[in-house]
Order: sequence, then C-alpha cells, then structure tokens
Amino acid sequence: MPAPHAAGAGKTRDTIDVVGARTNNLRDVSVSIPKGRLVAFTGVSGSGKTSLAIDTLHSEAQLRYLEGLSPFVRQYITQRNRPKVDRILGLGATLAVDQRRLNRNPRSTVATITGIDGHLGLLYSRLPRIAPDPDPDTDPAAGAGPLTTAHFDRHTPEGSCPDCHGAGGRWQAQEDLVVTRPDLPLFEGASPWYAKWRSGEHMFVPALAAKRGVDLGRPWQSLPAAFQHEVLYGTGEEAVEATVDIPNKNQTARMTYTSSQPLRGAIAEVERVFANAQTADAKQRYLPYMRKQACGTCHGSGFDRAARSVRLGGLTYPDLLDVDVREVRRWAGHVADSLDTRQRTLGEPLLQDLGRRLRLLDRLGLAHLQLSRSAATLSGGELQRTRLVAQLGTELSDIIFVLDEPGAGLHPADKKHLLDIALELREAGNTVLLVEHDPELIARADWIVDMGPGAGRLGGEVLRTARLGRRRPRLGHWPLPGRQRAAAAPYPPPGPR
Repeated sequence: MPAPHAAGAGKTRDTIDVVGARTNNLRDVSVSIPKGRLVAFTGVSGSGKTSLAIDTLHSEAQLRYLEGLSPFVRQYITQRNRPKVDRILGLGATLAVDQRRLNRNPRSTVATITGIDGHLGLLYSRLPRIAPDPDPDTDPAAGAGPLTTAHFDRHTPEGSCPDCHGAGGRWQAQEDLVVTRPDLPLFEGASPWYAKWRSGEHMFVPALAAKRGVDLGRPWQSLPAAFQHEVLYGTGEEAVEATVDIPNKNQTARMTYTSSQPLRGAIAEVERVFANAQTADAKQRYLPYMRKQACGTCHGSGFDRAARSVRLGGLTYPDLLDVDVREVRRWAGHVADSLDTRQRTLGEPLLQDLGRRLRLLDRLGLAHLQLSRSAATLSGGELQRTRLVAQLGTELSDIIFVLDEPGAGLHPADKKHLLDIALELREAGNTVLLVEHDPELIARADWIVDMGPGAGRLGGEVLRTARLGRRRPRLGHWPLPGRQRAAAAPYPPPGPR
C-alpha cells in the first residue's frame, strides 16, 4: 500500500509526489514522500540521495518561488537550471542546508551567519541610552547623532575602523613563511613560494644571482645577507635583466623572452598577487605565506570608537564577540536580570530570541565557538550547523527542511540534541528530509527512502520506501541487500505519531 495521497481538488496534499526525476544520475525516479515526517534518504555515497533531495526537490521549490517574483526583481537574481523531472506535486516552501554550497567568505562570522549580530546591534544601540544611569560615553562615541545598529557593524561606514576599514588589520607576507627550510637551496626546497612558477618575478632571481656572483646551489642560510634581502625585498630602482626560453602554446617551438626591470622581491610580490586576487578561493592560495597583523587603532577588532566604547552588561561589543557561546549565554542572563522597567519593553523580546539562538548553538555542539569566529575557519559540519541555527531560529511551520548530512563531524554526545531539534521541527508541523549516513540518526526517522544500488551510474534508483515502526532494522543494515530490496513489498503508510 503506497503512502497516502490527498483526494479531491481543494484538499491539501499530504505527500510530495515526484514523477520521472532524471537529475544527475537519477534514473526516471518516481516516489511519494509523506509530509509532516522525518524522512531519511539513505544509500551509499553517490547513490542519488542528494540529487533527489537537494538538486531536485529543493531546486524546484526555489525556482517556483523565483517565478512568483516580478521580472524587475528576477533580473538581479542568478538564474538556476530547472531540474530534470516530469512533475512534482505537493511541494511547498523549502529551506536547505547543503554541504556543497557552504559560504566560506572570511567576512562572515558565527554572529553574522546566525543573525545574532542583528540582535546584539539593537541591544547595544538602544539599551545603554535608556538606562537609569546612561554611560556618558555612549552618545559622544557615536559622533553626531544617536547610536544606531550601523555603529555595531564593522562593514558599514559608521561602524568600521577608519584605518583598517573593518578588516581588523592587514595580511602581510612573512620571511619565515616564504623561506621555510633555510638549510636547503632556494629552488630546491628552501621556499614553497619558489617551488613553483608563481609569477614573472621568478625568472629574475637566477639573473640577480649571476649578476651578484652568488651560487644558488648553496643552502639559503649560507648566501650573503645582502643577496637574501634583495630576493625578499627587491633591488629598489636597480634593474635586473633576465632572459628565459618559454615554449609556445603547442609545445612545438620555444620563444626567447628578455626583460629588464627592478626586482620587487618575494614579500612585495606575494602581497601584490594577494591584493589582485578577485575571489576568496584565489586569495586562499597565498595565505600560507602571510600572517594577519592587527590594526593598531582598533586593536584588531575592526570596529570604530563607538562599538569599542559602549558597554552593556560590563562588556563592549568587540569584547562580547570574542568570548564563546557559553559565556555569551551567561552575559545575556545577566543583562536580562538587570533590565529596568523602561528597558524591559525593548530588551526582553530581543533577549528571548537571542537566547533561543544561543541555546540552539549549544545543543548543536557549537558552544565552544566565539561569535567572531570566521566562517573560513569552521569545519564543514560546524558551518552547516551554524547555518542551521539561522533557519531554526525563525520558528516557521509547514516548511520542508532539507538537511544534507548535518551529523558530519558531530560528537556522539551531541547527536541526540541534533535529533531532538529535527523532531521538534516535525512536531511544529514541518517536514524534515535528512540526507544522512549516520545509522543512529537514520534509525530515528519515521520514513526511509533508500537509494542505490551502487554509486554514480550504478545508482540513481529508489530501492525501497518504508515506514520505520517500533521494530526498526539493525543500525545501518536493511534486511535485504541491493536490488532484492526494490522487489520487496513496501511497508504500510505512516500512521499517527
């Protein structure tokens, strides 16, 4: 007996019905998925779980939402390709946390990803001004006019440090990172920067060595100090002439190229190519040769004087961002207890929503993180669960949540909290689609969609859909393997929870 369908026009369909899905490796998949349940998509890696849950269901839901926007708005949104599927019935609004689309922009932090920064900005900009004894530095610190949330955002003109423009410092190339093995010759292991041809400057170093009478076959540490300085910091205005043979595009001939120019030096060259890199991924290539030097004005916080001056609950805004989630929860409790009558009207709703998001971070095993922690430094599992907090904090209902391996990297002790949150979403009237390998999480699902039988072109089929009742299969194992599962009789539809 298949999963139940709503009958008749006008009734709300209680299943999501996929017909003829061919996205990626899916092989004309048709399946009914019950709504209001915790549904686990299982199977080996590459079997088609993500292709069905993310690339088909979530992508189609996004496109349907975009089609409802005006043409004027749509012109500013990157268009997505429609998934290959004949039709999907009963599909509602979806929110997805996908491992493959995690934004690692170094400007993003735990506070900005979760939306906590907005709550804190309101608290810091409003509460100190209506305190019984307001801090005399509060308004003067802002300059002209009262404080706003923009003063607590280092990416705005009002909130950013005037010297480092919110960066907290600048990345600078370091000698000991450019030359890591001074006991070896420069081009034979002394420097990872010179291990590959990274810029046109490389061809000038041998020419400079010949001009100075220096043997590059000797260990770097035994070379003259003046030559070392020129390699690292350049020759000033003195030109160096270099000739190099470069093969043409078809490798059929060689071209001789001669140039005469001053040598910039490795330190300046690293910083030049880093500054010219257009994407975060491109800049990442040069970070192994650099360290971030803190700004002397803002002491590395990136904030202007207002955010560094105003105190709430005994801490400035940058100070609060630099403590972990556990400490922020204690701070929020202290602030809540100290509110007077006038502050309570504004502060209590903000602190309640803030507390809910902080508790979610704690329950998801992220209480050790600082709010200022950069997204670029988080593991895949940490970043995905941090994004999950922003979506769970909205308290939405009748939404389809698609979670792609949220248990990745999670400590076993925290898996129960993740599962509890998924079940709470279900109890609030949502559908939770869980793409997962973890047997402990799968075993608690209401319904299973098992994909396979293999990976890639050997997968892409729904082998079985089944309700998990009281007698659940042994963790990580189905009673029948491979294609035998597809031929097995389906389980009965899900009953009342």
